[in-house]
Amino acid sequence: INKGTAVEVYFYGTSVEYKCVTGNDLGITNIIVDCKIKGEFDLYSKSDVFDVTGFLDDNLKEGFHTLRIEATDRKNKHSNGTGLSFNGVDIKKLG
Repeated sequence: INKGTAVEVYFYGTSVEYKCVTGNDLGITNIIVDCKIKGEFDLYSKSDVFDVTGFLDDNLKEGFHTLRIEATDRKNKHSNGTGLSFNGVDIKKLG
């Protein structure tokens, strides 16, 4: 998958959880919230693992936000590829 390929989710709330699958042909992604890099997540695992939490932020200011999961074109040395996965997000308005 090409560097910069991404999934974006626009939402209103105070909490967001990125859910994904890990596997042996997936790469490393950037996790970006409101245009700020919050970290990376390595999607590699020896076999497919479903319903993995790739990122959780439950301390957002109430309002509109953007979550971006972006391919880096980098991978774990054991991975066969650089793909990304996206199952969905869990969005909440806490409080």
